[in-house]
This record gives sequence, C-alpha cells and structure tokens, in this order.
Amino acid sequence: MINTHLIIGRLGSGKSSLIQQLIENKRADEKWAIVVNEFGQVGIDAALLASSADADNTQITEIAGGCICCAAQSQLRVQLTTLVRQFKPQRIIIEATGLGHPAGIVDLLRDDYFNNIIRLQSIIAVIDINLFNSTYNSTDKRSPLNTAVFIQQAQLADIIVFNKLDLATETSKQQAREYFQQIYPEKVKFIQAIHGRVDIDLLSLLSKKPNKLTFSSSLNKPLQLDSDELVFRDQVIKRYFSDDNEMIGVGFIFPAEMSFRRKQLTEVFDQLNIQCKPLLIRIKAVLNTGKFWHSFNAINQQVEIQESFYRRDNRIEIITAKRDVDVIELTEKLLACIR
Repeated sequence: MINTHLIIGRLGSGKSSLIQQLIENKRADEKWAIVVNEFGQVGIDAALLASSADADNTQITEIAGGCICCAAQSQLRVQLTTLVRQFKPQRIIIEATGLGHPAGIVDLLRDDYFNNIIRLQSIIAVIDINLFNSTYNSTDKRSPLNTAVFIQQAQLADIIVFNKLDLATETSKQQAREYFQQIYPEKVKFIQAIHGRVDIDLLSLLSKKPNKLTFSSSLNKPLQLDSDELVFRDQVIKRYFSDDNEMIGVGFIFPAEMSFRRKQLTEVFDQLNIQCKPLLIRIKAVLNTGKFWHSFNAINQQVEIQESFYRRDNRIEIITAKRDVDVIELTEKLLACIR
C-alpha cells in the first residue's frame, strides 16, 4: 500500500510552498510522486516544484485544464495508475486545485480499484489564516469562508495548517480557532506555519495518532473511556464507553467503506431520542449513506441531518444522563443499518 496525502486549500493559501518544503526535507532514498492539478491550461506550480526536486526519486506530474474532482477525474485515474506501475513510488502527494470540491478525489482514491493500492493517510488543508481577519462573518454569504468549496475543505481535512502566520493578527487567530472548533468531528492537529514551512513529520501524524473518540466536542470536559472491538463482515468496528456517574457516553467508529441506510438509521436515532427523553444530551454522527455522506445532530429532541464532506471514517457519539441504555441492543440496531 502506498501512503498518499491530499493537499487542499484556496488559491494562494500556500499549498505549493508547503509541498516544496516537504520535498526539500524528504529522505533521499524515498521515492515520491507529486501530482499537481492546475485549473488553467498553463501550469506553473509543477514547474516550480520540479526545480527543487531530486529527479531520480521524485516524479512531478501535472494535470491541467480542469479539476481532478470532476472534469479531469479520469486523467487523475490514468496518471495514478501509470505512476504506480512505472515509477513505483513509496509516497504520493496530490495537490488539488483551490477551485475544486475535493471530496470527489477522496471517493476516487477509495474506490474498489485504488483501495487495494493506495492508503489515503491524511488530508491536509492549508488555510491562509488572514481570511479570518477582514472577511470573517458567520452570516455573510459573500464571505470566502462561507463558500461551498471552503466549507468542504474545512470539513474534509484531518490536519489544518494555518499559513502566513507572520501576517496574522490576534483577532484572526482567535476567529480561526472559533471557526474550526464548531466543526465535527474535531481535527487531528492544528499546525501554524510561515511560508508553508512545516516539519516533515506532518506526513506521519495520522499513523502515530489513530482515530478514536473523545466526546470532548460535546462536553466541556473529557470523559474516561473504555473500548472494545467488534468484527462485522471481516471489518473491525471500534466501540467506546464512558461513565462519570452523571452521564454515560457510547461511541462507534466504523470503517469509511461501510455504507448505512439513511432512512433506517434515522429511525434508530429517533427511537433513541424518544427513549432517552428528556435526558439525552447529544447524538452526533457522520456517516457514509451511499452516494453521499451525512451528519446527524440530535439535541433538544430534534434530529438534524445535513450533507457532510468528512470522509475519514464513520463515527457516532451518544451522550445521555439516562443510565439504562442497552448498548448491545443499540449495537445490533446500528449493524442492521449497514448495507
């Protein structure tokens, strides 16, 4: 399996600068393939990256004239297949154009063909932190932060790199923190950078920090967790428990490849909502529902469902003051929702 990383971010955020820093600090004996997507017909970023790369162990490939999330997706499939067969890289880095919707790239990398070849290890969003200075407005639809592309990038990323920190004000730093604290699930890591300079260990962060639930995004305090694992259809499902004598938490992490029946799943959450009323504190979930992913948020006896662009795994967090929730029955109902 080839460790693969997707670099996303708005135009001018510093994606190419970050990749250049990574190339300059890579191990000399490790073979890297860099795929650069340019929306225009004339590519510049790929040429700049090639000038700092080791020609023997770094292959720079450009896909120009469209976004690899949609119009140029077939070109990405061809280029990756060629790189894997001919160059045989040990690591692949894909730089998406700042104009595209990168969830489509993730879905391609996890399809039946690439799923056995490529391991999508991390999705890294490079954010110009100064966007939060003059343009931050949670209600202004004209703000760059409220565009569909930026929202998708913010939800999809595992790791956030706040770039151009040397130009940032304390206000922009605070507003950036507040913005990303509202996004569920919480990010693996926030990194601050100037001119895209980051430690190369950035590429191994997710392998050192496996996915788990903390319930910290739902409460003002972390809960002590126990966990176990279930095997369902030859796939490992992680289950988490917490109990602090005031409330209990139950959580699940399912592999991203598992797909849930949305209608049946909604019925399970509605039943749990009624069962725990009025002691339910929160249900939060992000789940693969087939063609799309959806977030589920139950609070005050209402279950809100929205499309989500998170792709790392399926996860559910339930927190309630009702202490007699049947976890085994709940697990069976959730497993029955899987396609």
